Amino acid sequence: MTPSVVHTTQQQGFVSKPRVEPLSSYDGVVISSVVMFFILATTIHNNLYHILERIKEFFSRKRKFIPTVTSSNIGSVRHTIVLTAILCLSISFICTSHAKNLPWVHEQGLSVTQLTAILFAAIYAFLYLKSLVYMLINWVFFDPERNHTFITAYFFLTSLLAFFVFPLSLLDVYAGLKPQVVTFCMVILLILYEFFLFFKLFANFKTKKHGYVLIFLYLCAVEITPILLIWHFLDKNGAIS
Repeated sequence: MTPSVVHTTQQQGFVSKPRVEPLSSYDGVVISSVVMFFILATTIHNNLYHILERIKEFFSRKRKFIPTVTSSNIGSVRHTIVLTAILCLSISFICTSHAKNLPWVHEQGLSVTQLTAILFAAIYAFLYLKSLVYMLINWVFFDPERNHTFITAYFFLTSLLAFFVFPLSLLDVYAGLKPQVVTFCMVILLILYEFFLFFKLFANFKTKKHGYVLIFLYLCAVEITPILLIWHFLDKNGAIS
């Protein structure tokens, strides 16, 4: 990304708050958007059948755990890493486009490039840290087959989310969507994401004794608590108005 351009206006001895150029004017954002679009288009073109099969498999309860590593598994891991990175970068663009003019960003002296990089690293680390928490807790609640099934579903849903968040980031960066519209769309996507994860959890817990109590404790540990912590952090730093 090119260095951020800050404009100030002076009128009768008063200097207004600095205004950062829109994200669409940064070369790095434009290049990243083109690369992400090419990757997503290529992924859909070459793996549409595989994606549809994975969706069918997600709703199936007959999946068997296969510990051996095949070439298709390696490709799936590679695609998961790339698509997760696209998801995180898309969310970073959305957050940066609305947070770049916040007072605390200027107080910290963060450029648009630095803010985007920090958000990207934080989101990426959060998603994979959450997967580690899932694996640790699943080790207590589930057998290896169900653990593997849920972790696979988690990464698949996370990867699939990139195909929906990326177009939203393009509209936000280049069309200048209102924050309320972006927030509404992101909340809808988050609700659907959590709903399908809940579906997989319910399928894993339904055969257990006191399954409803266990699933409530499970959701509190790995879903509700992190969301409340993130919300508190954003509210404390003025990102939620």
